[in-house]
Order: sequence, then C-alpha cells, then structure tokens
Amino acid sequence: MYLAELDPIVWIPSRLWFTFLKQRVIEISTFQKKLSNLAERPKNYGLITAILSYMLQHVGISPIIKDRDVVQALADLHFDQISQRFGCFFLHDLNLANGQLPGIQDEDPAMLLWMLKGDKVVSDKPKSMTGTEALSPLAITWKQLCESLNQPLSQNASMNPFIWDATWLMYSTAEALFCSFTSQFWMMIANSGFQPLDHQPTTLKEAMELWTLESVKARIKYEVGYHLVPSGDGLNGAVPDKHQRMLFEFIRDDFFPEPGTAYNGSSVWSALYRVGYVRDYHRAIAASGDGGQALKDGLDGIFANLQLLPYNPGRPNSTVPLWRWKNSVVTLIANSSHIWLLDRTIKQAEGGGVWGQGHKKLVSAAQLEKMLRKKEPWKVQVQKSKVNRRGKSKNWRQPPKRRTHPKITDQLAEEGGDELSEGMVGGLEAEGGD
Repeated sequence: MYLAELDPIVWIPSRLWFTFLKQRVIEISTFQKKLSNLAERPKNYGLITAILSYMLQHVGISPIIKDRDVVQALADLHFDQISQRFGCFFLHDLNLANGQLPGIQDEDPAMLLWMLKGDKVVSDKPKSMTGTEALSPLAITWKQLCESLNQPLSQNASMNPFIWDATWLMYSTAEALFCSFTSQFWMMIANSGFQPLDHQPTTLKEAMELWTLESVKARIKYEVGYHLVPSGDGLNGAVPDKHQRMLFEFIRDDFFPEPGTAYNGSSVWSALYRVGYVRDYHRAIAASGDGGQALKDGLDGIFANLQLLPYNPGRPNSTVPLWRWKNSVVTLIANSSHIWLLDRTIKQAEGGGVWGQGHKKLVSAAQLEKMLRKKEPWKVQVQKSKVNRRGKSKNWRQPPKRRTHPKITDQLAEEGGDELSEGMVGGLEAEGGD
C-alpha cells in the first residue's frame, strides 16, 4: 500500500534492460520453432503463433492488432492487466512441453489459418488466381467497407475492441496536452448531442479511451447518430486518393496547428488560440530546447493509436466547423488499423472506378493546353456539352448575338495606342458579328 501511494520509478542499467530484451526475443523464437516441430501440434497452433508473433513485435514497438481473434485472445489472457503490473506481457500458463495455452479458443478460427497460410485450407479459398494482384474472395470494395462499418452486425468489417497498451506511456511528454485537447474538443458539442464529460481526463489512458467507439456509443444521445468514415491506415488496393492521405500517424497538424498559422477571429479556433490547448501547445514549443520535436513525436504516437477522431475539421483560417454534422448525425473518421477485416486489400468496384471519387471534375494539363490553343477555347466545352443531345433538348433558346460597338473599339484604340494588339481589336470586332 505504501509503495502504491508513492508510485516509485525503478531505474536499471541499460545493459541489463537490452540484455533482457535480447534474451526475450531468443526464447520466444526458440519456443516457436519447438512448437512447429511437435509431432502433434495443438489445435489452436495458429492462434498461439499469432500471439507469439505479436509478442516479438512488442519487444521494440507497440503494433496495432489487426485481427479480431488475436484481439479477443489477448483480452482473454489479461494482456492489459499483466502489462501494467510487469511492464511487459508474459504467458504465465503456457505449457512449454506440449504448447497448451489455457484461457483462449481451443481450436483455430478458419479465417486465421487461411491468413497465416497454415496447414489447413479454407474451403472457399481459390485454387488459382489470375491477374497481377491475387485477391482473396473475401476482399470487399470501398463502398462495402463504408457500409459495413456503419452496420452493427456486419460480417465484413467492424471496430476491434480497444486494448490499452502500457508501452504507450512512452508518449507521456504529450500526456497533459493531449488530455486538454480531448476535453476541449468534446466541450464544443452541445449537451443535446452527447452526455458532457463529468471531469477532464488526467491520464493518457483515460483520454485515449474517450476516442473509442465504445465511449461514443455510451455517451451519444438517442436523438442523434454517428457515421464512421474509414481512413487509409493499414489498407491497400483500390483506396480512394483522398483517404490514402488520411492517416492517423500524420493527422496531428489538423488538430495542432503550428505556431505562426493564422486563424480566423470568427472561428472556434480563436478561443483555442487565445485561451485553449493551442496556446499551451505553442508555448510548450517555444519553451523547449528542440523546437518541440519530442512533444510532436509524442502526439504523433498517440494519434497513431487512436480509434476515432472528428472527420475533416475546419482549418484555423476558415469558419468551417471542427465537428462535421449532417442533420442529426456526426461524422467521425475511424482508424482502419483498428478495423477488423477478413482481407485488408480493397478491391476495385465493378465498372473499373473507385467508389467515392464521383464524376471527373477537372481536365488534365494536356487537355487544358489543347483547349487554350484554340482560337475560342471556351467553345470547346460548350460543344462537348451538346454531344449526345437529342430531340427537343437541342432546341434550347439561343442567346442573342452581341451588337457591334464601333465607338468602344475606337476609344480603346485611342487610349491604348500601340499597346492595343490587333488580336484584341479583332476579337472585339468578331464579337460584333461583322
């Protein structure tokens, strides 16, 4: 009890720590080889392999778990509590002789085996694939991903449970600032939409949990709803360009504008700049000896592991709201690294186009140059707009032709002298129809 109240920090020599990490990697790898060479492997061999692989990655980084079965297994093994108590995760009940690990599924899920390319094969796995990129039959389109993510009982995509990782405490340099950001951003929503926070979060774990789907569901009122838009994190294939650039690891600037960024005095940003977390952020950068790099790295690490954030907040120099609402529905961007998918490759929509891009809105540079080289470039698009018109649609009212204004032409010639080009005079005369 006495030590718990003091919350002490134990310092050990770096050589001991790195020796321990080195030995940990060796022992996990050695056991995995032993497990693979067993005459009779356990029926949940694939799941144990996935857990051991995660533990290997966890030695150096804090990887985001992308498979629902592994997430559930780690939760069953009390990953959160063990990591908080010992500083890293251990499998206390693992039988080193036969590989038995109680507390998790007895048999491997079929999809996990297929993804790990184990000995067993899913019946619907294609025997032969054609094309430069082999897609599984479980891949979905971007439109299907967006729809599935917002369906409570979807079998194609869903948000994984949030599991706190004690190693995220390495980002504690930004803990206080992130807590302020979280409370102040949620304060912007009126009480008619969400239950207000009863207190400001004081720990990193508490603040990050407020950006989880479970927290949103618990606090949102029945009169309103939410809509999730997936990010490009951890996805490949036919992901729309806009969402390929929406990565949580690089999204910090949308919420923490750099010093010197101008803001609109009529926007909500003005309050954050004057008395809010943005002011504290700029002051911390000015007071740091490294230009705020350690603080920014800490924020980047936190943002990379969040589940949800407000979608496409307005920039400081505009009056666009920081929360996007459509009628009574708030739009949130979901970190796709936290989304459970059977296949993380997004396939092309039928018809060859990527869903969400809409019709072509801009011409290419070559097309623009070609049009500008025409004598009357604006007529090119007008003529194209008349293509495929039939019947009465062609017989719209023609606008009247401009009348000749010789006086205006003469006046411009007198004022401009030699500077008035023949092309301008010819153009004005041509508009007159003579």
